[in-house]
Amino acid sequence: MSLELEFKKIATVFRSTGEEQKAAVEQVHSNLDLIEHELREGHFKGRAFFGGQKIGALDIIVGCGSYWLPVLEEVAEVRLVDPERFPLFHAWLREFESLKEVKEIIPAPEKLMAYAGGVRKFLLGQGK
Repeated sequence: MSLELEFKKIATVFRSTGEEQKAAVEQVHSNLDLIEHELREGHFKGRAFFGGQKIGALDIIVGCGSYWLPVLEEVAEVRLVDPERFPLFHAWLREFESLKEVKEIIPAPEKLMAYAGGVRKFLLGQGK
């Protein structure tokens, strides 16, 4: 799984509808299955963050993109990070979002939602 390909699949979820969107959601889920496995049984098992007990570079890289996932779920009306299917990744994302440093830097979800909603309408040709 490359981050570039993952971001392209997430972008496809965001800018599409119907079968194309459904296929992209399935591919995102497949990649999240890999992350969930690593958090449950792999290299990151038992860690609060990917870097250990404190936030590290990998957390920042994954977190900056993942922070958008709940926004995209709402705007595109899909479920990407299902807490039942991805409980460990979901918990990691909630913990990442709760960090003071993250709250100080990343815009509030409401602002992201308004922005993403406008972009999606434009991409789907509804923002004319």
